[in-house]
Amino acid sequence: MAALTFCDALSRPRDAAPLDLLERCYPVWVEEPADDEQTRMPTRARDFYARFDGKTSLGDAFSGDVRLRGREMDLLLLQLQKGRLALLPAPVEKLEEMAEKQSQPALQRWWRRVFRQAS
Repeated sequence: MAALTFCDALSRPRDAAPLDLLERCYPVWVEEPADDEQTRMPTRARDFYARFDGKTSLGDAFSGDVRLRGREMDLLLLQLQKGRLALLPAPVEKLEEMAEKQSQPALQRWWRRVFRQAS
């Protein structure tokens, strides 16, 4: 039996991930949707995706409207499945700050290695 990825598990109706766990993550684009794709998107989707900046938590990116949360979760899962989005455990600037305090060289910072490999 093949191992399930995080996205596979979340895309199955019977499986669930605690939303409060996801809300603590900070989404950042590995590869943003192309301009033509963005133009075809509904305004709400573009507005939601605009909050994937590495400094806004998913909890803050999700709207307060419960009716829209399901659609927003679908949009999030779509980009995760496409491999275009990363969920960080902290804002990018905090990761950088912690690495600076530890005198970690820039090219050894795990988030930079991941993004360099994705290109």
